[in-house]
Amino acid sequence: MKEHGIIQILELITEVILEKMAKNLTKHAFTISREQREINTGHPGRVLWFTGLSGSGKSTIANALDEVLHGRGLKTYILDGDNVRMGLNGDLGFSPEDRKENIRRIAEVARLLKENKDKLPFC
Repeated sequence: MKEHGIIQILELITEVILEKMAKNLTKHAFTISREQREINTGHPGRVLWFTGLSGSGKSTIANALDEVLHGRGLKTYILDGDNVRMGLNGDLGFSPEDRKENIRRIAEVARLLKENKDKLPFC
């Protein structure tokens, strides 16, 4: 019975800490602008998001397009759903809530890459 009480206390402490952290966020204004990144890379940032059923060929198409764009000198990066689930989203399952969070996280990473203009992300 004591262990159960300690776990509840630790969960409560964690919740309070995370809540405080969420309120203590500051968006940083970086000195390199979006326009400067576009000049540096020679192209604007874009996100291409391939959707479809599992096994329908999204990764194969993304890989083929990646080869073509890379051959033209564009900087690209593939955010493959399975690969992201093995790392960043390894803590998520396939419940409706987890699927929504999976998409949210991938979209945020794609947004950061797009704003950076260093890569053209495929999702």
